[in-house]
Amino acid sequence: MLTPARLRGYTGEAGALGFTPARTLSHRTSRGEPTPTLTAGADELVGIARAIGATGRGVLQVVSDFADVEAEFGLCRRMAAESGRPLSCSVLQTVGDAWRHQLALLEAANAADVPITGQVAPRAVGLLLGLQCTLNPFMTNRVYREIAGRPLAERVAIMADPAFKQRVLEATVDESHHSTIAGTAPIAPARVKGRPMSRPTSRISNSAACVPLIAAFSNRRPLAATSAHRVPRSRSADR
Repeated sequence: MLTPARLRGYTGEAGALGFTPARTLSHRTSRGEPTPTLTAGADELVGIARAIGATGRGVLQVVSDFADVEAEFGLCRRMAAESGRPLSCSVLQTVGDAWRHQLALLEAANAADVPITGQVAPRAVGLLLGLQCTLNPFMTNRVYREIAGRPLAERVAIMADPAFKQRVLEATVDESHHSTIAGTAPIAPARVKGRPMSRPTSRISNSAACVPLIAAFSNRRPLAATSAHRVPRSRSADR
């Protein structure tokens, strides 16, 4: 059990700023597993927050998907209120206008002198996509999935074939793989130890909507590819 005495060595005196549990499926270990704090119980997290509060220093931060805004924000409020330390939590649009409700809860907490601040990303999140990476632009394409399990060099050689390129561009997205990472690990919707997760991230519903992909496959500049293909709006983006 973490006690104030043990935490004192971590918080401030040893250079640590505080405690930040990750409560999102986006944060994973090097083996692709969810971080332990994703399913940690409220009593455990509040207990650690209280121990940090007893040191009289340190800050708290919660990065969460806020799949259940009321329950998750309730946990954040308990951590801040019972520790007496300032807490910040992520605010982002995931499902509908749930973020507006989260802002209302933030206002109510601060009105009650519970120090909680919302954090908003100042820029778009960047991703590295590639045939050697966890994610690539072709992963839900029916034609690409025919060769997805082959060695990299073999895939590259096949994808250089003009006939295969054309098949990829004309193929529809395999809807059954919209909730997978590289076709192996489900990301959403999912349940981790009974905890419901958020909806799948928005994805463009047609592979032809990837303008750089079209340009590379058809040996054209992106602007020329854009004029030949209208980018469809993702159905999930309207939700």
